[in-house]
Amino acid sequence: MVEDFEGFKRPIINSSLCVECGLCEKACHVISPYPDRRPIEIYAARAKNDTIRFAASSGGIFPLLGANTISDGGIVWGVRWDRNNRIPRAIHDYANTMQGLKEFRGSKYVQSQVNNIYKTVKSQLNEGQNVLFSGTPCQISGLKHFLKKDYPNLTCCEVICHGVPSPKVLNDYIATLLPQNSPDHEYQIKEVTFRNKLHKEGGWRNGVVVVVVVVVDKHNGTEKEYVVSDRRADTDPYLRGFLCELINRPSCHNCTVRNLKSGADITLGDFWKIQKYVPQIDDDMGVSLVCINTEKGQRLYNEIKPQLSDSVAVNWDAAVDSTGALVESPKAHRRRSRFFKDFSKNGFQEKSIIKMLRPTTKQIINKYIRIFKAKVRPYIKK
Repeated sequence: MVEDFEGFKRPIINSSLCVECGLCEKACHVISPYPDRRPIEIYAARAKNDTIRFAASSGGIFPLLGANTISDGGIVWGVRWDRNNRIPRAIHDYANTMQGLKEFRGSKYVQSQVNNIYKTVKSQLNEGQNVLFSGTPCQISGLKHFLKKDYPNLTCCEVICHGVPSPKVLNDYIATLLPQNSPDHEYQIKEVTFRNKLHKEGGWRNGVVVVVVVVVDKHNGTEKEYVVSDRRADTDPYLRGFLCELINRPSCHNCTVRNLKSGADITLGDFWKIQKYVPQIDDDMGVSLVCINTEKGQRLYNEIKPQLSDSVAVNWDAAVDSTGALVESPKAHRRRSRFFKDFSKNGFQEKSIIKMLRPTTKQIINKYIRIFKAKVRPYIKK
């Protein structure tokens, strides 16, 4: 795997070592994707325990699935922050304790490092351990293709993926927030929360990006924590770049594993249009869209149902209307190439994000045309 200038890792075949066996092509989910399918059941759901739900990105369903697996003696794979460096990185890891499971809470809007974990998962499965593996659709599909067979003790849970931003862009952004070390103090990022619901300006729909730094006194070893950034998603430059498809991986704009092609047993995401379909359970603190794709996934979901305050059946059209990324790849921002060209020369600059995301004259005109039409339409009907 080689990192390109945008910060994404890509597989490179060493032609001098290749024996043309074709195994890499057989294991590639892009070349050999699974077929489209539809869920067995679809739900709008939220956890009964508000502490769990408020700490989660949406309705708190995955923490319940994970806790149920660990309580039964199983293992849960998810994404946590590796804090061994000044700037943390998102890595896939496993947990077999409730404390370890907490590390997987919350969305990490960046491409996580998978490295060689599929071999570890296979070993755990062959040992007879029950495994719940969570990840993006491509990570799930990659695991399933690597394993080459269905394991009855493996349950896969995918997140509805909008796309993954560049780890290099995130690292550079966080570096702009991190004070420089001094002879007396050492600074390190303690936590990055992309959607803090409990912030005074937050909530589920307007989550706040919170970055916490810990400063260590080099003389006596004491530590203090403080917030270096807390901005809403619509003003945080990194989140804006992510949501506008400016900093995301190119292959995400032509994803081959949407439409439930990953082979996952359960699909989880945000039920963004809950007000339209099940308004009575919307309190702006998170509702999950849950697609049950297999009988295995159905069994696990049924086991956590007593811990849900709501589990309302909805149809496929409502799911797609609520979360378009379930079936369609978003288009790359028209200035994406320009941004990364500038980024490779100058690193992360907030002014560059603002400039690249500035609307064109045509977009501004169209916006005001839509506003004008919306205002005059009621009078035309009369």
